[in-house]
Order: sequence, then C-alpha cells, then structure tokens
Amino acid sequence: MPLIWLARISCAVPLHRFRRFAIDGVWGGLGAGNAPGFLVSRHRYSLHTPRHTANVLITARQFTEESIGFIVQNLGENLGVATILVVDDSYFMLDIVSFALKRSEHQVIVAVDGVEALEKAKHTQADLVITDISMPRMDGFQLIKELRGLTTYRFTPLLVLTTEFRDDQKNRGKAAGATGWLVKPFDPDELLAVVNRVLN
Repeated sequence: MPLIWLARISCAVPLHRFRRFAIDGVWGGLGAGNAPGFLVSRHRYSLHTPRHTANVLITARQFTEESIGFIVQNLGENLGVATILVVDDSYFMLDIVSFALKRSEHQVIVAVDGVEALEKAKHTQADLVITDISMPRMDGFQLIKELRGLTTYRFTPLLVLTTEFRDDQKNRGKAAGATGWLVKPFDPDELLAVVNRVLN
C-alpha cells in the first residue's frame, strides 16, 4: 500500500559536533511491509522498530521525535564529517596538515594557491578553510577577501596558517575576514584543538 505523509517538517538536528542536518519530512505506511521513514538532506532512510512493525498507530509528533533520536544515535558519525579546504604552495605542508586533519576523520581538499582554492570553493562547500599567506598567483589575503564575497562562504571559518607573526599582518588578515591566525611551525594537536573550536 502507498506511503502517506505523517508530517512535513523542517528542522536542524545536531548530528555531529561539526554539522547540523535538516530533516525534511517523515512519512508512515499503511499495511504490512510499509516501514515509516524520514528524509535527511534529501537522503531517504527507513525506520524499523517493534512499535512500527506491530502496526501500532502513533502521532506525527511521536514519530518525528523517534526519527530524530534514531538519526542522532545511528547516523551522526557517518554524516557529520567536516570538509576542510587546505591551501598552501608547499606540498610538504599540505601533506602535514592533511595528515593531521584526516587523523580526526575530516575530509580534506587541497589547493596550491589562492586561484585554485577559489575555484574549488565555488564548486564545493567546505566547512572550514585553512590557508597560507605567501602564495603565487593569489595570496591568502586576497583569497580570504574573495571567499567572503561568496554568499556560501560569508560565515565559513577561515583560518590563516603561516610563518608570518607580525601584528600588522594579523590585523590585515582580520580586516580581510580571517577567523583566526596560526603560526608555523605548528603542533598537530593544537591545530586540531583550534579546528574543533571554530567548527563548533
């Protein structure tokens, strides 16, 4: 038998410390074999519990609450990985930073200068950008300005990771729209701590 909508909802659910996913709706089924389910960011999941397989009628509110509980308990770790864009003209630094981030199961996208980073940012929504300052074609200051000009990156955390430590450079980065400033060489654990803080 066909599925029927129990509720049409739009709410943000904290599935992971780095992301919130929208539950777009929940539905229920009439008859055996029609398991209720829900939509999360356009992906469909079925929800099987003794309550539902016994065909016990529940309200849309009850089912919504159970759906949210199921998502948080079972899907959070799989859906909640942060995507981080790392920009540096040194392949050695790209490898070091990427290794540290992947150790915490983040997805990493790399770019060797601001031009490549901006192009990738236009096609992929990153949760965080970590950029060097001194790079060919487009430096980190200009990249930050360009990213802040994109609607999708207006509120995205943008961290600077550079050998520059002078206050005038830090102030320039802040004026461009940088969220934070880290100085090379860096401690991987400290980097992860800052990453976690800005993503939260």
